[in-house]
Amino acid sequence: MKAPRHATLLLAMIAAMCLPLLWIACSGGHSGPPANTISNTQSKLAQTPEASPEPTHQQRRYSLSEAIDNKFANAMICGLGASSGEAVIMAISSALADPMEITLDEGATLRSSDSEAQDMVLDSVAKESSDETTKEIAKACTEAAEREERRLKNDQDISEGWKKINLISIPGFETRVYIVRAYCLDFEKGNPSAKTRFSLSNDANSETKMVFKYLRQNPAAFKASAIQLATWAINGDLDPDEIAEKFPFDESERVDACSLLKRAGVSSAGKKLCAN
Repeated sequence: MKAPRHATLLLAMIAAMCLPLLWIACSGGHSGPPANTISNTQSKLAQTPEASPEPTHQQRRYSLSEAIDNKFANAMICGLGASSGEAVIMAISSALADPMEITLDEGATLRSSDSEAQDMVLDSVAKESSDETTKEIAKACTEAAEREERRLKNDQDISEGWKKINLISIPGFETRVYIVRAYCLDFEKGNPSAKTRFSLSNDANSETKMVFKYLRQNPAAFKASAIQLATWAINGDLDPDEIAEKFPFDESERVDACSLLKRAGVSSAGKKLCAN
């Protein structure tokens, strides 16, 4: 059966109206950017090389003797007029691009350039100058030593401008100045002055190395006076009365010195300082 003529005309009119809408839908017709804009942008981003990370500097760690012997650092060590405790100035310049930590060799000795001045034994780093310096190490060491020596002669404390530390850490190619704890090995000689220069050695006797190994592990166990008395007891075995003429001390300091020897594994028997 045939559809009525007017029905056929109606279907034709509906089809004519729908065709443009179908064309728009199929072609993605809209007023925004083309459909592949996002994927093209992502492609461009993917092709852009990532920025290279900044190079990192590895922290290196050496003993003072290793750093000097291998020319990783240069050091100058000066006296400042004292025999015990915070007694020497050390200026160090790094020859490496990387930052560097430096430890003091246990029981290392400082040999004096002046035959009239004491040799010393290194203990630990005490303070670092708060001022960064670009000075040559000899100049930096001498200026700091002369300044502190003047204060010591006037019975003044160490000057301001130092910060307490327990580790030597030097940025690449830079110079730092330190106050280092050290103790006299030669009772009969004079205190090293700011003009005294020291060279690093490793020839301390076995008892001295035992004492300063113990102190490295127990840095706050004994005061400077007891450490100095113990050092003289194992380097010269001096009589207490002889020591007191030049280095006054009380009975508690003598007892502490003998206690330090025992704790370090050094026999105090036969030591004049520890005789009852």
